Amino acid sequence: MFKITQTGEAECSKIQKHLFINSLKIKMMNTYQLARLAALFVAIFSFSELSIANEKWTVTGKVKVAHLIPELQQAFGPSNGLAGIQVRLHARSNVLGAWGTWNSWGVIRTGSDGSFRFSEEHGSDRRQFKIEILFDSDALRIKEGQETSIGLNSQGFPIDVDIDLSDKDWHLIHNDEDKGIQDGRKAGLIDLGDVMITRTVVKKHADIWFLYNKIFSEMNSYGNVFAFGKKITLKYPMGVGSNSGSSSSYCNPLNNNIYLKEDQFNANTATHELFHAWAYFHCTGEDGMVWQLAKHQTTHQARENTTFVAFHEGFAEWVSYN
Repeated sequence: MFKITQTGEAECSKIQKHLFINSLKIKMMNTYQLARLAALFVAIFSFSELSIANEKWTVTGKVKVAHLIPELQQAFGPSNGLAGIQVRLHARSNVLGAWGTWNSWGVIRTGSDGSFRFSEEHGSDRRQFKIEILFDSDALRIKEGQETSIGLNSQGFPIDVDIDLSDKDWHLIHNDEDKGIQDGRKAGLIDLGDVMITRTVVKKHADIWFLYNKIFSEMNSYGNVFAFGKKITLKYPMGVGSNSGSSSSYCNPLNNNIYLKEDQFNANTATHELFHAWAYFHCTGEDGMVWQLAKHQTTHQARENTTFVAFHEGFAEWVSYN
């Protein structure tokens, strides 16, 4: 009986020892696996840190337009940079072979020669860029009017819509995706060179912007008394008078808006309407021009009985040819 008990205890001791060794092995294996996982995590984290380590990105270029208006070509050359416009830069990065969403890198104004420069610190992954421009300053705003027609209300006044959902403000002028930059660009200095405006209506906006700002500078040089002093909004192309053939471009003295018909894009008409605004800013009773337009559907009659209409039209026409 004693021997049996002693043998049982010996076997039990062996089993306990075996279980302890196996448990120790399992713990060691778990520890080893955890160590491997930790090492893998550190490697992935280090790689990620390396891949997203901040680097300096600098994107430069110059927004230019090839003039459509002959007078601008003759006076200033075939093309010029656009000063003072707003430029918005968007970027997106390539992560694991897929392009992410576009993110804005801010808005700046171009220099006197149309140049722009963005500098940011971001990860080193490859990126694509696109550029939008906005014709807007303290003196002038140009909008794409989408041929929205201006009608007359029950009192005969032109109906102006200040918030027009058909208006287009920002214009896309460069997109790496369309330029064949499929693999993206590396960090560092990225000089896009001359970014030429190609869409026709935006080129027309650019010409008007260039022309009007030349006029603003000239008038400002004569002193504050001759400056425009108020902001002007221009819409082109814009339907006027239900787009009838007899209708013409129009400057509203009540809100400083200028509307250019699509078929009246030229230096004379653009300047004519601009100096209507200048005259309205420097006189009183200009709302009488609105009444005359409502009454006769034009202020360009062969004979005018109201002297102020003849003066305003004659002055604007004289300036447009000088």
